[in-house]
Amino acid sequence: MNAMARYLTLLLLIHAPVLLAQDAPEQSEIILEEASTQEHVIPDPEIPVSTPVAPVAPVETPEPPPWQAREDALWDLLRDSRLDALDSAVDELEHDYPQWRAPARLELLAAQARQRRAIDAVRDDPAALVAMANQYPARFSCREIGNLWDVAEAYRALGEKDAAAGIYQRILAECENDAHRLTTLQKSVGLMNQDHYLRSLDRESARRDVRDPTLDRMRLDGYRAAATAATKDKDWSRALEYMGLIDPLVVDQRDVDGARLNAWCLRETGGPAEAAVWLERVYAWTSDSAVRAELARAYIEA
Repeated sequence: MNAMARYLTLLLLIHAPVLLAQDAPEQSEIILEEASTQEHVIPDPEIPVSTPVAPVAPVETPEPPPWQAREDALWDLLRDSRLDALDSAVDELEHDYPQWRAPARLELLAAQARQRRAIDAVRDDPAALVAMANQYPARFSCREIGNLWDVAEAYRALGEKDAAAGIYQRILAECENDAHRLTTLQKSVGLMNQDHYLRSLDRESARRDVRDPTLDRMRLDGYRAAATAATKDKDWSRALEYMGLIDPLVVDQRDVDGARLNAWCLRETGGPAEAAVWLERVYAWTSDSAVRAELARAYIEA
């Protein structure tokens, strides 16, 4: 190697570290920038982060008491109304397991079932049934409406009509079932005094959101019967007062008897023109020649 070549080689060896050092900062800056970026990354909330789950200790199921299966069988006996078998099974459990006690709910329902059985046994004996009503008043309520109806009829059979009427009035005042109250009104015919019965019909009608055809018919029949009774005493005004409360029903149901009763009362009180209005309705509904003759008479008198 000549002198010039050795000189150039020496220069390269001397300046190589400096050249490398000039490139190093750029590389180090890249490394530092990547590290800084990674340190300031914000976690994405949409990405679930797994967390360590502590192991769950197994739950130990306690062993049922030795009498459990036999206690469960008691409910089946109660459901089947096998009360004698239920009593025997309870006695056996108490003997075999002195620490065992029958569930309070089972005892309550069994006592109620025994009361119902006792009531059923005397249902055809009015005096005994009345005694049961006094002994077990909870069994004679709106929830057991048949018992209330039966004890009312028991009082009626014993000649205690006021007591029977009192039971029916209680049902009408306390029981929420519309059908039960309607049946009660049907059963109470002849027990309540006339005006009380008619007021009960009106109250029941006012309670209904929708008109009931059976109740309408009962009101029509009841008020017409009251008006007819008033005419026997020639109390025409009283009769017209009763009929005035059901005039719309007389027209709606084309009640010939009610319309003729109205005409009769009006004619007796000096209102032949008003009487003719009702007779016109009767003739329109029936085309009866006898009614036509009555109508002609009313026209003459008017």
